Parts: sequence; structure tokens; C-alpha cells
Amino acid sequence: MPLIIITSASQFDQELTGEKVLIYFTAQWCRAIGPKVEQLANKYPDVHILKVDIDTLNGHPLVQTVSSVPHFVARKNGALIHEFSGASEAQLEQVLKQLTN
Repeated sequence: MPLIIITSASQFDQELTGEKVLIYFTAQWCRAIGPKVEQLANKYPDVHILKVDIDTLNGHPLVQTVSSVPHFVARKNGALIHEFSGASEAQLEQVLKQLTN
């Protein structure tokens, strides 16, 4: 599944209900890991990877908890299973593997 670009709070809330969800919090100026996230979205099609610009959705309660970008939140069946900040490709892929198992 391609990367899902979140453009509204209602879309974000709707996409959060998926079985396997990885939220990729970012900002326009934060681009270091963006291309890798896009590649991994194609490699792990069963995971809904949501790209959320923290400046666009700054009023959403989940966005307000983000203190640095990139920040990743993995959720399975609505439950938080992992969360980390930083542009670690290895850690990102490890989390995606965890989501698919």
C-alpha cells in the first residue's frame, strides 16, 4: 500500500482504526528519512503508513504529544506497540516487521 498522506483530522482519525498502522510524524523541513519510508510502504503493503505533517495537523491530540520529528508510532488493533523518534532506518524496518508478525 502506498504511503497515506493525511490532510485532515477526520481522515487521520479514520485511518487510525486500521489493524496495522504506522504513524510517521514529520514536517516539511524534515526530509532525511522520507524516501526510505516511501520504499518501506511498498515493501510492507499490509501496514497502513500514515504520513502526518505536524504543522498541518497541530491541533490534533496525537500530534500535540510529538516533541521531535521524525517520530514513529506503531499501533496494532488500536493498541500502541512501539514508539520512537529519529531517522533510524534499521529501527523503522524492525518495527514494521514487528507489526506484520
